[in-house]
Amino acid sequence: MASNLKYSNGTRDAQQQGLILYAGSGALINIYSGTQPANANTAISTQTLLVSLPISGSFGTDSNGTITLNSVTSANASATGTATFFRIF
Repeated sequence: MASNLKYSNGTRDAQQQGLILYAGSGALINIYSGTQPANANTAISTQTLLVSLPISGSFGTDSNGTITLNSVTSANASATGTATFFRIF
């Protein structure tokens, strides 16, 4: 069975609202190189943090299941590599 999930706008909206609530204010987007961990509960181990980008104020807003982030502050890369995954904190 192919993993090609399709969500209604209402389902995506509920998921995004949960993410916005979870991230709150002062969220970070950390971008890594290396093999993506099996799931979000798996610790970062051999992966390399390339950059940590702060999001100003609250995380963002949702419209029909699409999040528009508030201002993302630029930052200098802490390492070089190819971005392969990210995590939001």
